[in-house]
Amino acid sequence: MIDPLINEGPNNIRVKMLIFGVKVLLGLFGIIACIIILNPGTLASEPTNNPFLNEKNFITKGVTPNSVAKIGDAETIAGIVYGKDLNKRLSDGDPIKFLDKVRVGVSSAATFRFVDNSSLTLGENSSILIDNLVFNPQSKVIEGALSITSGFLRYASSEKGSGISIQTPLATIGIRGTIFDILASSARVEVAVHKGEIELNSKSKKKVVRSGEVITLDKDDNLKVFKIPSLRIKAAATSTYETLKLREKEFKLFKIYKMGNDKVNNGLIPNKCTKNIDDIIIPNNIANTDKSKIIVMRLNTGDVFIELRNKIAPQHIERIKKLVRTCFYDGLQFFDVRPDFAAITGDPLNNGSGGSGKKIKAEFSEIPFITGSVGMIREQKKPNSADSQFFITLNSLPHLTGKYTNWGLVVSGMENIKSLPIGRPPEKPGFIEAMRLLADLPFVNILNR
Repeated sequence: MIDPLINEGPNNIRVKMLIFGVKVLLGLFGIIACIIILNPGTLASEPTNNPFLNEKNFITKGVTPNSVAKIGDAETIAGIVYGKDLNKRLSDGDPIKFLDKVRVGVSSAATFRFVDNSSLTLGENSSILIDNLVFNPQSKVIEGALSITSGFLRYASSEKGSGISIQTPLATIGIRGTIFDILASSARVEVAVHKGEIELNSKSKKKVVRSGEVITLDKDDNLKVFKIPSLRIKAAATSTYETLKLREKEFKLFKIYKMGNDKVNNGLIPNKCTKNIDDIIIPNNIANTDKSKIIVMRLNTGDVFIELRNKIAPQHIERIKKLVRTCFYDGLQFFDVRPDFAAITGDPLNNGSGGSGKKIKAEFSEIPFITGSVGMIREQKKPNSADSQFFITLNSLPHLTGKYTNWGLVVSGMENIKSLPIGRPPEKPGFIEAMRLLADLPFVNILNR
């Protein structure tokens, strides 16, 4: 076999060497071009310490946003928070992108930091859609819109201002360099402005709301301005803060509302009993039951009878009886009612943050939580933190067994519990007109059947 290189003439060898050199140069130019395309930040004339601005998905002028365009990061994730789909749970540091969704679970919260240093905080049961947020490199702010369908949201714009709007179920909110809270549902929207101002646009109304003002809007487009936020939004902000603080102990930069001096019509501890319960009809199934073991709650939806579990939770029963005999529960609302789960009451503030001021040691048992079971509310990580709040189950909830004190059972009137308005809180909460021990009522007011 003849080697072709040995038999090549000198001219042919020179030509091939020249071609080889040209190929090498073209290859080098290709590599340089790739580096420039993949790293546009290397050509920027203005250096920056913002890590987002050097990302390969940095949005430049003339580039259409796409599904991988990163606009921020999850800072603190406390509890269960889902991303674009329910198969993806978010963690600290996860990127937030164009057209992402964020859904926050029960007893959960999350904070996010956008590329322009603006921030977003979400409370439990909140849901948002990042419709078309993009980073504008000229103004150096996030621009576009996001939607909140439900829950609590706090937005704080960067020092450079804001170029976004927030769509709620009832109105659009334009932002003008500000810090504000939103509590949204399909029936009602409340906005409390801490700093700066916002512009609210509904079907027929337009209103600028400034620092220190609160605005509410209902589904009938009724708009009202106040100087004091409602207990609902105060409770949502406080709950969000406490949830995040459990996850991140240094979480301090979050203003919460002062709630201790608020006076509300329902929820103040009465000095004496003013409500009488007359004409009680004792159901046949408890006609022969010891009346000292029965509590009757007269709700605005009807009477409910609860049999006390004295042997299972004696300390709780003793405390409940004392509260009942001081008429502590009279006038209190069912401020948290979730279908097929539970109805919660027993808070003088009617928002989940109040109590009588005395804690009760846990008395857990293996008595199952069935429909109508009455259990004591407590803090998630503090078993001995029960006070005055309690819940009535609207379904069988076996996962609560052994984790919450089960101190009673509804033996009649469950239909009146199931008739309570739904919501967290409901638009028009159901409430306890009066709550008494059956044995304490005058015999003449009790009608047997």
